[in-house]
Amino acid sequence: IFSACKSEGDAYQAAMSSDDIEVLYQFLEEYPDAPAEHRDSIACKIENQRYKVAMATNNIAVLTEYLNLFPDAPEEHYDNVLNKKMDLSSQNELYSTITDGVDIIASYQAAETYMSNHPEGIYATEVKAFIEKVDRKTVITAETLMFRKPTIIQ
Repeated sequence: IFSACKSEGDAYQAAMSSDDIEVLYQFLEEYPDAPAEHRDSIACKIENQRYKVAMATNNIAVLTEYLNLFPDAPEEHYDNVLNKKMDLSSQNELYSTITDGVDIIASYQAAETYMSNHPEGIYATEVKAFIEKVDRKTVITAETLMFRKPTIIQ
């Protein structure tokens, strides 16, 4: 991409006008002797682009990669990504409890906790459906028991 550029300054302008992370990395590789100000600006833009990607994803690996790559990121960015990772981990843990099928009471309690803590979470639709399904079955079971004739033991 920089072959048409006449100077490092032109390449820098081309890189800064791009939102493509690969172009930004390519500038750093092709111009290792660029002025520190240029290299720092490119590095900052890379961090900002990676931050946007991290905040747009629901993938713990991507969030972890950002935290590992940018331990000295602006505090707000680092904290936002860390909080999102912890929130996503919490959602995954609760959802795992809900879907493991081992204990319906524990699953239902986890579902209620999930909806209380993450009403707009990534599994909210599935968790709502689970709660409704359990509630429906519970109501049907209760109604069935109410209308069943008692067995007389003699």
